[in-house]
Amino acid sequence: MIVGALSSSLLLQLFGFARPAYCTFKALRSTSADKSETEVWLTYWSVFALFNVAALVMDILISWAPLYYDFKVLFVLWLQLPYTQGAAVLYRGYIQPWLVKHQGQIDGAVAKAFSKANDLSLADVQALAELLMSKTLELVGQQSSAKTTKVRAQSPRVAPLALLREKASIVPFYARV
Repeated sequence: MIVGALSSSLLLQLFGFARPAYCTFKALRSTSADKSETEVWLTYWSVFALFNVAALVMDILISWAPLYYDFKVLFVLWLQLPYTQGAAVLYRGYIQPWLVKHQGQIDGAVAKAFSKANDLSLADVQALAELLMSKTLELVGQQSSAKTTKVRAQSPRVAPLALLREKASIVPFYARV
């Protein structure tokens, strides 16, 4: 392994985000009538976004493979280098045809998701916040009870969120007037 997980992360940040972001900035600021450079970077960002989504799964499944991180960095370089034009190859050959074929389904799913998100009420958000708070407190309680050897006296259980509010005098943002 030439490039490890930590150094590949740094290289991917530099080559995957920093350099392309600056090149995109320059392409957008270009005053020339030729917008091919802008198209190159928009294509890159489309492919790179899909690569990052796929990398979430690949990192779990095959990060143990020899030279995995090396190939990941080389792939990002292949995507953006002018003489390889890897992003254009993948976009025109695979991604664009698939997106054109499934555009109606994707648009419908996105519209449905945004519709559901717009229908969320304050009560829904409050319920989610209380659930997350109680699960977090349970997790913290399990970790602290595993560390201590003291036997606690049995007492009636108090709702975790109510206990937190009582101890920290927290007034939720939605209850403030």
